[in-house]
Amino acid sequence: MKKYREEGFPVTIVRPSHTYDERHIPLGVHGKNGFWQVIKRMMEGKPVIIQGDGTSLWTLTWNQIYATIADALDVELKPYYVSSEYLAVEKSKGEV
Repeated sequence: MKKYREEGFPVTIVRPSHTYDERHIPLGVHGKNGFWQVIKRMMEGKPVIIQGDGTSLWTLTWNQIYATIADALDVELKPYYVSSEYLAVEKSKGEV
């Protein structure tokens, strides 16, 4: 950045769209118990909330992210789609 500021050296800043490791999985909706609660629900065969219709792009679609996790767990994905507007309202109330 010093070379950019001083000499105009071309710079590109990249922000990874997914940051994950063994302690963090990039999920859009996970509740107050964190993303591990989503994994637990999948393993118990319960539905998991996916915002919108699951097709909004975030490098991958939410459907792809959840399906990949379900595949890794060798369980069936049971998506429960909820509008992003509703989730925003609930989050503002501290419900999601």
